[in-house]
Amino acid sequence: MNKVYHVKTQEDCDALMNELEEKGCLWWGSNKPATQLDFWWMSKEDTCVKLEKNRGIFCGGYDTFKGLGYEITEYKAPIETVGSGRNRKQIDHTKHHFMSLCRKHHQKETVYHTSTQEDFNALMEKLEEKGVYAWWWSLKRPRERLELWGEYMGETCVRVVETKLLQHSDLNYYKSDGFEIIEYKAPKKEKKAMKLENLFTSKCDEYENIWGSQKFCTKAMKDKQSSYESALKLESRARNIRQRVLKDLEETVAEERKALLENVERLDKALKGSAE
Repeated sequence: MNKVYHVKTQEDCDALMNELEEKGCLWWGSNKPATQLDFWWMSKEDTCVKLEKNRGIFCGGYDTFKGLGYEITEYKAPIETVGSGRNRKQIDHTKHHFMSLCRKHHQKETVYHTSTQEDFNALMEKLEEKGVYAWWWSLKRPRERLELWGEYMGETCVRVVETKLLQHSDLNYYKSDGFEIIEYKAPKKEKKAMKLENLFTSKCDEYENIWGSQKFCTKAMKDKQSSYESALKLESRARNIRQRVLKDLEETVAEERKALLENVERLDKALKGSAE
C-alpha cells in the first residue's frame, strides 16, 4: 500500500531517508535515499515523501498529495538522548540521531533580516567580501541573486550556514525554528549638499594642493594658449595647401581641356579633307 509521510523539518527528512534506505527503498532513478537530502528545501515545511508498493519513493508538496486524496502520516525524527548512567565516550554515535537542543549556544549559523532591497544588497556585498561562497541551490555568488529579496520582500531573511552557503526564507519561518535573528541595515551614505560656489572653491583648493599652488595653473593656461595657437597655425597651413592643390588641379584640368579641343579640331579637319 502506498504511504505518504509529511516531514516538517530537515532533521525529520534526513531521519526518514535513513530509515527508508535501511528498508531497501530507492528513489526513482535508482539512487539511495540518503544520497539526496537536499530536496527538502524545495517545499520546506510542506515536504511530503511518497513510498510506493515497489519500494520506490518520490517527493512532492503537502497540498498536492492532500488534493489527490492520500492519507498523510506525520513523521518525526526519533530522539535518542544520552542521559544519566550512560557514558558518552562509550556510546556508538553512528547508531544515534543528533539534535541541537539549544540553538543559542550550539548553532554556528547566522540569520539576518533585511527589511528593504537596499539592506539586502548591502548584506550581499558584505557577505561576498567576507568570503561567503554562493547560494545553496544555484551556487551563484551572493550579489548575482539580488532579485531574491522580491520573493518575501520586507520579511526576507538570509541564513549563512557553516559551509559558507546562503539560504533565504521569511521572517516567521526562522522565528518559529528558534533562530536568533539579526536586523541588518545598510550603512548610511552621507549626502553633502554643496552650493556651486563651495564646490568650485573646494576644487580649486584640491588642485592647488595637488599641483602646487598657482604656478601649475599659470603654466597650464600658457600651454593651453600655445596649443591653441599651434592649432590655428596648422589650420592656416592646411588651408593654404588646399588652395594650392585646387589651383594645380584647375590648371591641370584647363590644360587637358585645351589639348582635348585641339584634338577635336584636327579630327574635324581630317574628316572634311576626306569628304572632299
